[in-house]
Amino acid sequence: GLAYITKREINLDVVVHFTCRDKNLIGIQAELLSLYSLGINNILALTGDPPAVGDYPFATAVYEVNALGLIEIIKNLNNAKDYLGNQINTKTDYFVGTAASTRIVEDKKEFLHLKKKIASGANFIQTQPIYDFELIKKFIAQTNKLGKPVILGILPLVSFNHVEFLNNEVSGISIPNHIIKKFENKSSEDAEKISKEITLKLIEYAKQYVNGVCIMIPFNRYKLVLDFLSNL
Repeated sequence: GLAYITKREINLDVVVHFTCRDKNLIGIQAELLSLYSLGINNILALTGDPPAVGDYPFATAVYEVNALGLIEIIKNLNNAKDYLGNQINTKTDYFVGTAASTRIVEDKKEFLHLKKKIASGANFIQTQPIYDFELIKKFIAQTNKLGKPVILGILPLVSFNHVEFLNNEVSGISIPNHIIKKFENKSSEDAEKISKEITLKLIEYAKQYVNGVCIMIPFNRYKLVLDFLSNL
């Protein structure tokens, strides 16, 4: 619904983050057909975080398919078929993306899994937040083998606690020590200035390698993101 309103009100193309956690196969297919009927045709296919990490840890997760299965469902719908291969009356025209972890740089299994998602129909790759210039370079060297456009995830850092949490608790995110030290004993105002400087440098560096960036809004700080955009 939000994707439709956004596109209707400001005519901005939207990429819907679609997860497998909350619906069974029937619900997933129904929602995909519904989205397409509303003029939304860009999907980032995700498995989805388990409820235990959110506000409703007692909720039940479905997970009848993972991100790979979701990509295959979308590929079938694009060919006018349902999950079981039954012909349907019309076909969708989804442009579907997949998420990728920086672990593909070192872990062959992770890279092969990403390669399998591309073979199943993924059209673009979006990364988790990456804060290391050299890691961006190595990541792109790997994804170049797959021949798909890459969108770099950018999550602005807002405090020393935020930096430590991401670095120590979030799988797939690693923050260099020289960045961590910048936030030590800094006020909120100083941390925001440091965040702006780091974010803009990351985007400027990434321009030579990626096809776009996805700026993730930290703790509803929309003004912070607007400040970044005004300096690009």
